Amino acid sequence: MHRGAPHPIAILSDNQTLIQRIEQVLLQTPVMVDCLSVWPVPLRAVPVGEWPIVLVSFSSRLLVEEYIQVIRADATMTCSRILLVLDAMAHCPDEAFLLKYDVCDVRLFHEWEAVLLRIQVRNAAERYRTRYQDGLTEEILQCGLDQSGHDYLRTLVRQIAKTFSYRGCFVGRLREEAGRREVETVAMWDRDQLVPNFRYDLAFTPCNEVLSQRRVCLFPDRVTAHFPKDEDLQRLGMSAYMACPIFRRDGSLLGLLGCLHDKPMPMGESQIPVIELFACRAGVELERQESMDHLHRLNEVLEDEVDKRTEELRETNQMMVSIAHRAGMAEIATGVLHNVGNLLNSIQISGECIHEIVTRSNLGTLTHLNQLFDENAHRIGPYLSHDPRGRMIPGYLKRLEQAHLKETKQLMEETLIILENTATITKIINLQQDYAAGPTFSEIGDLNALVNRTLDMMRVSLRRHLIDLKTHFGSIPEMPLQPTKLVQVLNNLLQNAKESVLHREEGFREIEVRTWQDDNDHAWVSVRDSGVGIEAEAMERIFKFGYTTKSDGHGFGLHCSILFMHEMNGEMKVHSEGVDKGAEFLISLPMAKGAGGE
Repeated sequence: MHRGAPHPIAILSDNQTLIQRIEQVLLQTPVMVDCLSVWPVPLRAVPVGEWPIVLVSFSSRLLVEEYIQVIRADATMTCSRILLVLDAMAHCPDEAFLLKYDVCDVRLFHEWEAVLLRIQVRNAAERYRTRYQDGLTEEILQCGLDQSGHDYLRTLVRQIAKTFSYRGCFVGRLREEAGRREVETVAMWDRDQLVPNFRYDLAFTPCNEVLSQRRVCLFPDRVTAHFPKDEDLQRLGMSAYMACPIFRRDGSLLGLLGCLHDKPMPMGESQIPVIELFACRAGVELERQESMDHLHRLNEVLEDEVDKRTEELRETNQMMVSIAHRAGMAEIATGVLHNVGNLLNSIQISGECIHEIVTRSNLGTLTHLNQLFDENAHRIGPYLSHDPRGRMIPGYLKRLEQAHLKETKQLMEETLIILENTATITKIINLQQDYAAGPTFSEIGDLNALVNRTLDMMRVSLRRHLIDLKTHFGSIPEMPLQPTKLVQVLNNLLQNAKESVLHREEGFREIEVRTWQDDNDHAWVSVRDSGVGIEAEAMERIFKFGYTTKSDGHGFGLHCSILFMHEMNGEMKVHSEGVDKGAEFLISLPMAKGAGGE
């Protein structure tokens, strides 16, 4: 939806009555005006454009199946939501067909209310937008996985510009010297090429607003009108601007990540979360580069000042470890934000349902009934028995009662959804806050509870990918734990298991988590999956730094995990019977007090 003005809703039908009815309903909703396109029949290919929602309706099952296959055959339609509207269920394909081609809803035409249509269209559009943002993030993430430092930043700005179809993207480092505030570009993409880095003064620029206010700034159009003294914007003919500040781990400003375009940015607001995520990632690389530069300078004088510089080297190494820890926690935070976003979408939709139910409620007619009773209070018996209007009141009250009961039930259901989702959001946020501080000391805690809390941060993602999660918690007394390290180990094992089972067909994706206590006072956690398995020759090298079985892997996840386990006086093992036979990772920790590491 970022490339030009989209048509969010398309109709493919031979039912003119349905088309006219949907047009009337959408015209009553201001945000949906001019958002409807009717595709020609017969359809040989999907029209060029972006189509989040497609309504399909035909009086023949064969035509329904034929056109759904045409839609799904187009590579641009993988995220689109297909809504099927039929005049008879006999025209509906079987369940296997609906699942195969991801048809999200089936309705009968005569049962489709206007309110329900608007809610479903908004629901489908919201889900498309979520999948769209996930796709953008994944598309950018897949680039530069094997790179770091300036190489990664150059790849990042190129990929963001290409993914968003913007003219330019840049990463800049803040420079404050001799009373001047400037930005020095570290990587910049403009007009399909990397351009040489340069410095510019922050005065009278939108970048100064980003860094001064320490927040994302978006000017989707006419940015030069807001900053008429910015000569570079005027000279380059830029129309839109969006940028996010980059912070060091101590909260100080490091620089910014920005996008520029010579046309408006209509989808800029929805792209802000993606920009914020990669600003954090760019910050890790910039700060890591600072540390590496500092380390290089130290090495140049090491021969002359070995004793003096040893302590500084130790501090630098600690900084590197802290940055690595920050990157690991950022990975957990990404999953948390994604899960919270899905829950908030559900809450918003439930709130709209409640608003629609209350708006169209029939309870307002009680005022009219009370007026009739007041006017005829002196002859209420004869009025109800003989007056034509009075005789209609008992039946009307019965219908009003039924409508009220139906509305109450719907309100209770939607309210329950909101309460459950807000409770889950609170739980997820509390978990993230617990782990964000990253204490490294040992404390007495409940291992089963910690494992379960780690699973809570992934349950939404597992359900979305149709992964069957099974848990078996044994009886384990409280024991010494280092929660931050242990959560990162468990999160890495669960993420690996999830990625492994995604290569299997739906129905064969299973992850099992077990805990137990052995006879030697050790607690064990097992993470077993039904995924791609591990080759025999890979078993001996799987925990070595840099070794990975994934084409897009780095080879430090399991290596860091086993180092964490050793620091906690624990161990990690792996077992697999071979390719396509799944794998099981086991970790153990001593239960004796004083044996849990630091």
